Amino acid sequence: MTMRIKFYVSAFLLLLLGSNNLIAKQNNIDSLKHAFRSEINDSVKVHILLNLANAVSKNDNTISNQEESYTNQALQLANKINYYKGISMANDRLGVIERNRSNYSASLNYHNHALEYISPYGICREKAIILNNIGVVYRRLDELSKAADFHLRALKIAEELNDRKSISISTNSLGNIFLAQRNFEEALRFFFKALEQERNSNNILGLAINYNNIGEVYAEQKQYRKAIEFYTESLKANEKIGSKKGVSICYNSLGEAYFQLKEYNKALAIYQKSLEINSQLSDKIYIAGSYINIGEIFGILDKKTEAEENINTGLKIALQIGSKWTIMRAYSKLADLYTSQNKHKEAHEAYKKSIVFKDSIINEADNSTVSRLKTVYETEKKEREIQSQKLELALKDRAILREKALKIIFIGGFAAMIFVSLLIFYSYRTKKKANQALVIYNRDMDEKNRILMMQKEEIMAQRDQIEEKSKVVNKAYDLIKNKNKNIIENIRYAFQIQNALLPPLKQIQEHFPSSFVMYRPRDIVSGDFYWVFQKDQKLLVAAGDCTGHGVSGAFMSILGISSLNEIVNEKGITKPDQILNLLRDKIIWSMQQEEKFWEAKDGIDMTILSFDFSKRKVCFSGANASAMIIRNEEMIQLKGDKMPVSIFPEIIPFTSMEYDIFENDIFYLYSDGYYHQFGGLYGKKFSIRQFKALLTKIHKLETDIQLVKLEETFRKWRSRNEQVDDILVMGLKITDDMLTLD
Repeated sequence: MTMRIKFYVSAFLLLLLGSNNLIAKQNNIDSLKHAFRSEINDSVKVHILLNLANAVSKNDNTISNQEESYTNQALQLANKINYYKGISMANDRLGVIERNRSNYSASLNYHNHALEYISPYGICREKAIILNNIGVVYRRLDELSKAADFHLRALKIAEELNDRKSISISTNSLGNIFLAQRNFEEALRFFFKALEQERNSNNILGLAINYNNIGEVYAEQKQYRKAIEFYTESLKANEKIGSKKGVSICYNSLGEAYFQLKEYNKALAIYQKSLEINSQLSDKIYIAGSYINIGEIFGILDKKTEAEENINTGLKIALQIGSKWTIMRAYSKLADLYTSQNKHKEAHEAYKKSIVFKDSIINEADNSTVSRLKTVYETEKKEREIQSQKLELALKDRAILREKALKIIFIGGFAAMIFVSLLIFYSYRTKKKANQALVIYNRDMDEKNRILMMQKEEIMAQRDQIEEKSKVVNKAYDLIKNKNKNIIENIRYAFQIQNALLPPLKQIQEHFPSSFVMYRPRDIVSGDFYWVFQKDQKLLVAAGDCTGHGVSGAFMSILGISSLNEIVNEKGITKPDQILNLLRDKIIWSMQQEEKFWEAKDGIDMTILSFDFSKRKVCFSGANASAMIIRNEEMIQLKGDKMPVSIFPEIIPFTSMEYDIFENDIFYLYSDGYYHQFGGLYGKKFSIRQFKALLTKIHKLETDIQLVKLEETFRKWRSRNEQVDDILVMGLKITDDMLTLD
């Protein structure tokens, strides 16, 4: 959903830029050039140059040489005449140019300069624009808290000035931030506020964007009827401004909503309209996707021939453009279709091909994940060493400065004391001895001057040493700053890879239609993970809590996921206790823990459930972790063995327990992050007792409502406290349909 929102906004921005009449634009450029040549006021010339930069900017958001050249000319002229507002506006435009090049560090530098120079003007429209631009950069860096802070500051200024355009930009951006954080209530509040601004401004493009954004929020909440209402309004707006790409996106969104509601005839008609428009746009990846969607619906409607024709057409196009994900999806749908026709040989062949492409996609991610995480971990370690060296240098410099100051004070005090003594001595002596005293005094003063000159030379030498060390410290600071930027970028990439390895909620709900996952890393990447795998008649579900947080925890989670896939998929092991035994051997070997037994601290706490629905049985094993079943208002604690999946003083085989399963049983798997959170009135831990009471209280609610309750309770308890650990809670409900399947 998030990717579709981003694509939608980009498509509409392209429409906005592309809607200008080219002849009128050229006329405008010529008029501005003529105005610049005839203008004598330099501050006005600065604004003309900035308008020229805006006029020559390309429609596709790439940067033209002319745009950057005009902006730099404006900056040079503004600096020459000391025109602060012009300096600010030129820096802000250069920040936008660097942002579009993905040079975010340079972009923030320009925007911060712009903010500094606009400050003397107090509350003004330009300040709101700059704050919004800084917020956009932090959104692209996934620094959502910082982004929200800048957009809120911009919104406050825009509301004071009644600047509708800046209000709309701020509220729309805040809505997208809260949607990314899955805070749907706040997302809707800001999107509706932005929608009201666009209505007041009669901005049809803005209406189309915000209608679609509101529809996406309701779709994420599975309120598909409401989503359809807003998608339809967005469709009308797109049709009004003649945006084929916007109309196509609306049709895809509507088709997906009707498909989720199982209104297949409506979904089919809408997907066919989307195919027609995508064909006009020659957008092959969306054409292929439309054919596969249409084929899937024909299969559900028992029109097997039409289904096969459409899926094969989509497959052919996907093979032409090399889209592995689309190819895998097409083969998977063909396998389902052939299975429904009892064409087992064809189904088997299609299934094998889908697995080949699926493994290719997974391997492409897996091959780079471990090496990237190692690089990030080693870089982080070097960063700490550099910071330690910088601190040591700073302390030494401070000691040198203190010693220098003490020497100066001592020398000055000593010289003053000698001077006073000589004055007293001189006044005491009689006039008869005046000449003798004067000679002695002069001789002493010469000696003191010589000493002072020597000391001055020593102080100058020390100053040169301090300046040289200061250069070294500054160089180290710049190096640390660049390394920190690289580390953050690598960690964010690692987050994307780790997220891709976790099973999506849609996949989990194929096995457990009534289920939820609450997954909240403490840092960007997480040491907690969850895993779902179907092997023959057994459905395996696992929840793991790796040692540490951040990069080290994420590295262990990747090792855990890849090892589980190998044990189950390649070795065919489905018994939980055997899986834990083999996984422990893999961890000990991979981390070389036998060689450094007393230093080994890395491991995994884990619970594994193996469901056999045909026998109505579930097998459980745990390593330093437990799970829960709530049945008929009674909570059943599934206790694991008191040893981790890693080296341990006494290594014995893990045990397993088998339980019957009944309709309406609900299983909870979790890490300790939720109930170890500090908060509440007295800043204490939430505790396992409160956690069990909360699950007992909410277990009868729909699973999506349970997730909302867990999120709300955690947010209220944590309040302003920092999150102390990664959080994972899974809820899996057993339904009658699951137990009646063969």
